[in-house]
Amino acid sequence: MSDLHSRLIKVQSYKEHLERTIKTSKEQVILNEESLDKFSKALDFLYSFSEFTRNEVKSKLENLSNLALKAVFPDKKMEFKVIPNRNKKGLFYDLYINTDGKITPLKDCKGGGVLDIISLCLRISYLRIFKGTLRQVLILDEPFKNLDGVRLPFAIDWISVTSKQMGMQMIIVTHLEDLIHKADKAIKVEQENGISKVYEVKG
Repeated sequence: MSDLHSRLIKVQSYKEHLERTIKTSKEQVILNEESLDKFSKALDFLYSFSEFTRNEVKSKLENLSNLALKAVFPDKKMEFKVIPNRNKKGLFYDLYINTDGKITPLKDCKGGGVLDIISLCLRISYLRIFKGTLRQVLILDEPFKNLDGVRLPFAIDWISVTSKQMGMQMIIVTHLEDLIHKADKAIKVEQENGISKVYEVKG
């Protein structure tokens, strides 16, 4: 009889242990679900913030580029578009130019003039995004080397106006006389007998 009583006590004790374990497990599942929900909401918030930021950058780049294209290529109806493309590797952006209704990937555009302008707009946009942390100084090396003589005056006027409107200083290395004349200050560097000499020609 005592053996049976002892076995009953053990069974009862084991039952109570199982009940406590089940209760603890259920509570842990609830806590895990709550943590997962919070984590999911945090990810959603971060993704939304990142998406907002990306859309801001996209909008600024498109607007600046399209104003530039309109100024430099007034005889053509051109529009620059940035299209998000998400795949297994992540989020990418495809760049297109719509010219008089014909859509072409930016990399396939004939002539380098359009690429020069879009590339410059990208650099300006990047600098503007970090206006609070980066000095608004842009160094350019022959930025319009692929533009023809017809487009060049338009491009020079555009970059001059853009620089003033945005309060951005541009230091440009160039051989173009028209661009030099438009500058606020110009310095000429010549090399004589292996020695570089600097002359101020404007300013």
